[in-house]
Amino acid sequence: MVIRAQLSNADLPSFEVVSIKPNPNRNPYATAMAGGDVSHEMMRLTTVKFLITYAYNVRSFQVSGGPDWIGSDRFDIDAKPDDATLAKLEAMTRDETLAYRRLLYQSLLADRFKLAVHHATVEGAMYSLVVAKPGKLPVAKGDCPAPGAPHDPGVMPCGATVLWPGHVEQKSVPINTLVFSLTTLSGKLVLDNTHLTGTYDITLEWTPDSTRLGPPDPNSPFPAPDPNGPSLEEVLEEKLGLKLVPTTGPVDNIVIDHIEEPSPN
Repeated sequence: MVIRAQLSNADLPSFEVVSIKPNPNRNPYATAMAGGDVSHEMMRLTTVKFLITYAYNVRSFQVSGGPDWIGSDRFDIDAKPDDATLAKLEAMTRDETLAYRRLLYQSLLADRFKLAVHHATVEGAMYSLVVAKPGKLPVAKGDCPAPGAPHDPGVMPCGATVLWPGHVEQKSVPINTLVFSLTTLSGKLVLDNTHLTGTYDITLEWTPDSTRLGPPDPNSPFPAPDPNGPSLEEVLEEKLGLKLVPTTGPVDNIVIDHIEEPSPN
């Protein structure tokens, strides 16, 4: 196991204005929402654990330690950068902007939640996503509106994902968006070895692994999957021509050393 420290808080960029308010919703099926743009970040119904996964680019199974409330208590967050930071963000590429926003949220977590973490890299089980049957992945159809442009109500916007156990639907997404979802669904890190560069329309229905998910929850708002349906691995290959190949490799885990509940403002 390799352990490395996080960046010093003094080295992190920060938002100029941050508002954090508790949200009373405790429904475990409630969906966190993100919106706004680089000039005004908005998070609704978010948990601190979700913020940590976003800020450090990991999944929930890669976060350990901390009290139970980080995964149950929900918050509404508004954050705005100063003019100099905004100008810097507006001049960045999409990937640069995402990386910089993650640093902003690391700073927010350290300042308002007093979060202190360290990284622990361990050898773990993971998947390599490869192309097994070329030409089956549905290429996205139609043009997407410019970022921030209004879209028709009830119509799934480009780049969106709808996800619940046994179902994923994505519209006009790059392959790394599917990889992110597969990591969440499989509970293991998924590496993209497809070398695909387009955007795709994806709809998958499968029977989740009951040994991992447990019996269906009668209070779940999601439709129950077909108990006799295909596995995720089977439907990936049949519908998309993709295959999850088991492998091992270094997995970056985030270990919480300290965290506090924020004072609302």
